[in-house]
Amino acid sequence: MHLRLPKNGLFKDGSLSFVKAPGSKSVCNRVLLLAAMSEGHSRLTAFQEADDTRRMRECLRALGIQIQETPSAWVVGGGGKPSPQRVLSAGASGTTLRFLLPWVALRADAPVRFEGDPRLFERPLGGLLTALRTLGASWEPGPAGGVLLPSPDPPRHLDLELDASASSQFLTGLAMTTASLPEGGQLSWRKAPPSASYLELTAHWM
Repeated sequence: MHLRLPKNGLFKDGSLSFVKAPGSKSVCNRVLLLAAMSEGHSRLTAFQEADDTRRMRECLRALGIQIQETPSAWVVGGGGKPSPQRVLSAGASGTTLRFLLPWVALRADAPVRFEGDPRLFERPLGGLLTALRTLGASWEPGPAGGVLLPSPDPPRHLDLELDASASSQFLTGLAMTTASLPEGGQLSWRKAPPSASYLELTAHWM
């Protein structure tokens, strides 16, 4: 995205100045996960380099997703199930943890250990974990994170009502995962989550 600004405050001589706005790490983490879920190779440009997006890339690689990085693009090889190869370290990235939990719960082929900053796991997760338990997954908390045991019989179609009052990220993670199921599905909630505008962002990028 570019913001057009007048030279010296006025367009007296027709000259224009351009300022490149920084990318959004929130959008970037959504797109990285969607690329991992999608068939084939996705090429991402105009990305945002930040700790959150680095954590997401590292966690995707730990799940067996191939990501090639160059100064101008990230190429993500998608379409496979998440297959854990090592611990997933989310750092302090809430989007990384909350976006990945549903995908791992319904698509992974083995238990996955998540670790991160202590404060990350002090933030609300209850509504999301409750929803995942109804789908057959389970969470075993540990001193620096926990282990997610995927559902042994994940659904092909999802029709789920959940408590997302603590975070719109619960809905975002579940929405992207639901779209990856063979028959899709529907999510519903009774109380609008905080920062509900982020759901429009999720829908746009999906």
